[in-house]
Amino acid sequence: MSKEKCLCMLLGRWLYYFLIASQLFIVASCATLPLGEPVSEEEQLAIAQDFQALVDSQQGCMGQIDADISVRFEKLLQHGRINGYLLAMPPAYLRFDGINPLGLTEVIFSTDGHQFTLVTVRKQMAYTGPVTAEKIQQYIPQGFTEDFVYLLNGLLPNAEEIRVWRVRKQEKGSDFWLDLDYPDSSKTIKVLYRSDTHAIDRIIITPPESKDSVIVSYRYDDNSLKKSCPEPQSIGVDRDGSGVVIIDFSKRYPVPSLTKERFQVVVPPNYKQVTVL
Repeated sequence: MSKEKCLCMLLGRWLYYFLIASQLFIVASCATLPLGEPVSEEEQLAIAQDFQALVDSQQGCMGQIDADISVRFEKLLQHGRINGYLLAMPPAYLRFDGINPLGLTEVIFSTDGHQFTLVTVRKQMAYTGPVTAEKIQQYIPQGFTEDFVYLLNGLLPNAEEIRVWRVRKQEKGSDFWLDLDYPDSSKTIKVLYRSDTHAIDRIIITPPESKDSVIVSYRYDDNSLKKSCPEPQSIGVDRDGSGVVIIDFSKRYPVPSLTKERFQVVVPPNYKQVTVL
């Protein structure tokens, strides 16, 4: 398998897992959801109010990303890694430039949520088309939504609609499992809330009428938790039996305001261009 294809597959697997999470469309998982211990009505109300205060305080977080990242895939004896540069902006703008160890660009992927551009530098090829194109589903799955950008930021989509309907305490520590509900929606989300640091540690997403789930885990450093808009240092996306994708943020850059132009890819005229339908 060529190096370019390996890079595209690794990038595609990362996008695939995260887009699955954002769409609440999970293919296969046998993980048992955590139950936790029951709490009193008084404690449930206090934790629910504390969590709601956290969500309300993050309503002003923009959700834009400008960062150096490393994407890792781990599954038994299989593993892969690619470093690169990530831009993201609501509702569904995304650009990733994959870099090799020599600091040279190997692959570029960009989308506005409807159209995509995928460039493989070594082969001097550029692929463009709609994200729904059947031939590229193995790399770029269907359904870019604004949820994708929010999950990358450790934020809950449509947070203003959240209702906490059950609180259960983690067996050890000061963590609580919160069952969330969205009015006028069949989707349900379970969150592991760290009451001591006021942070979301984990999001478990399950589609309607299914036991299949995907787990999105977050790791923060102490400095980030002190910010009004905490930024994850690492994100893990886990589907049971399908491996774990880990996104490590090595450096974040100030983002005063990203524009659509930052996501445009200029393909060199000597590259072969293929339109995928």
